[in-house]
Amino acid sequence: MDIQYQVDQVPEATMHSLPPEILSKIVSNLNLRDRICLRSVDKYINRVEKISGYRQFGLILYDSDIGIEITEEMDGEEEPRTMRIDISTTDLVTYLMRGEADELAIRLGVLTDETAQMLCNSFKTLHFQQLTVHLEKDSACRFVESFIREHPCIEHLEISLSDFEGDIERVKEMLLTLPPMTTYRVLAHGRPVLTNDTLLHLVRNSSNNVELRSGTKPAEVTAIGLYEAFEIVNSSPVERKVDLTISRDQFRSWLHMIDLSGFSVNKKRKILTDYNSGTTVDFSARCPYSMFCVSIKSDLC
Repeated sequence: MDIQYQVDQVPEATMHSLPPEILSKIVSNLNLRDRICLRSVDKYINRVEKISGYRQFGLILYDSDIGIEITEEMDGEEEPRTMRIDISTTDLVTYLMRGEADELAIRLGVLTDETAQMLCNSFKTLHFQQLTVHLEKDSACRFVESFIREHPCIEHLEISLSDFEGDIERVKEMLLTLPPMTTYRVLAHGRPVLTNDTLLHLVRNSSNNVELRSGTKPAEVTAIGLYEAFEIVNSSPVERKVDLTISRDQFRSWLHMIDLSGFSVNKKRKILTDYNSGTTVDFSARCPYSMFCVSIKSDLC
């Protein structure tokens, strides 16, 4: 006797037949252009797209004057595409949810409490390791302190004071609150924020590099500060490097503080090398010639 089996017809597989959590994972791997097209399919797909975080961004820039710009690499295109976001009509919390960025750059001019809260909420779930802050007003220091505390994922921090106007003492206080990171870079642009205290705080809390650029004026770091920074790098068991600009007189005073018999001296290349640890100090005059560029590097560099 022939036995016949009745097989139910398998329904056609569509995007709508997928569970929302699976569809969300698929959507999160699409580039920005494809996701924008996807929003117009229907209400269900649009809703799933909104709760699906972007996978990878390049640079995300917030400027208090122009809003937010996002740079993303597009499939099939050699050059990345930059897209400006209208903050007033875009829900940035869902737009950036679970996203990753190579770098987040923030230019802070006049910062209201409402804008500060918007930024905190918008970038709350964004993962990034590089943060660049262009500080223009001292009133933004409190926001920067809070923002950095809320993002322990930050490993590389750059602070620029090129357009800064305000209380420089408040900036010094902010620098002394910075938590441990891999690298720090402070571009002072002639503002007197680089002191012994800020230098030593950053060197102690950096696990790799500290770069302090004072601009047309030397840092207010004395021979004692340079001596202590050298000792920290010299005794470190890991790779360390510190770059700064110091006055010529303070550098000469530092030379008198150390025992030069423990160093090899290469006058032609302007390099001092500690015989015991191998730590080097590169130095060179720069214009104006009352300033010296100094680089302290551990032997592991």
